Amino acid sequence: MAAHWCSFVLLLLLLLVQFPELQGQQSYVNKRQLNCQQNDTTTLGYVCNGAATSCRSYLTFRSTLPYNNAITIANLLAADASEIARINNITDVGVLPVDTLVVVPVNCSCSGADSRYQHNASYTIQTQGETYFMVANDTYQALTSCQAMEANNPYDFRGLVVNMRLNVPLWCACPTANQTAAGFRYLLTYLIRQGNSYSYIADAFSGAGADVPGILNANKLSENDLIFFFTPILVPLTEEPTKENINILPPPPPPPSPALPTIPSDQSGGSSRKWVFVGVGIGAAVLLLVLISVACFSQLTDMQSNCQAPGFGAGDRIIFRFQVKYI
Repeated sequence: MAAHWCSFVLLLLLLLVQFPELQGQQSYVNKRQLNCQQNDTTTLGYVCNGAATSCRSYLTFRSTLPYNNAITIANLLAADASEIARINNITDVGVLPVDTLVVVPVNCSCSGADSRYQHNASYTIQTQGETYFMVANDTYQALTSCQAMEANNPYDFRGLVVNMRLNVPLWCACPTANQTAAGFRYLLTYLIRQGNSYSYIADAFSGAGADVPGILNANKLSENDLIFFFTPILVPLTEEPTKENINILPPPPPPPSPALPTIPSDQSGGSSRKWVFVGVGIGAAVLLLVLISVACFSQLTDMQSNCQAPGFGAGDRIIFRFQVKYI
């Protein structure tokens, strides 16, 4: 009996070691991808813990020059332009306004030595000075990371040159068994923007079945955990996201900065004190002039009484006249 119990415990431990993400989903990257020297496992992509090794997944991309229509976005992300046009209700070549949210369907599969979900694209370096960080965060809008790109390319980050072709592992994931049991069929990789919250993201994709608990569970987060703009987050969906069932609204503006307190009495008091100081200064100056005048007058009086002019009698005194002008 004891031997059977020990065997059961060992089997359970083996399962837990083999499938560490069985109950949990994926780990939120939490800005770690912004430091290319930080080799955290979360910066390499989402682990293969889903019920399937490949699936249909969705990415979000914001239109920007030169990627501002279905064809150019499809070429960048190695996707199907006609599918992008269908889901977003646009034409293949119709130019999109800058910063338009585009939903991009891709095939997501488990690959790599460390078994990560990814959709593979490729990029050719356009200008001298481009880096893994720039390609990952500027060109691909944080749908990958500099760490993941370094791990998927043989080139040292200091040796990138123009026309070099890079592998770009875009982050995607397949639903776990728990998510499938809860009714979720797809996972969408969404780039958090400034001002976004769990409820904002859930509301934006609520027409496709998103909700706050599903987002929290998918990313191993709690409602008290902070999320940061310019980081990817997984959004579980029950339906395919389309132009008709997603509602992307401008994020709420940040709260205004608190105004400095204004106290009228302090302001008037400061003004009064200013004029008091001016009055005191003028009074002191006048007093100083009076004292100097008195001292000069006394000295001149003494000189008058002691000085005699030649050619006059001893009893004749020289009279000095002074006029003091006050301005």
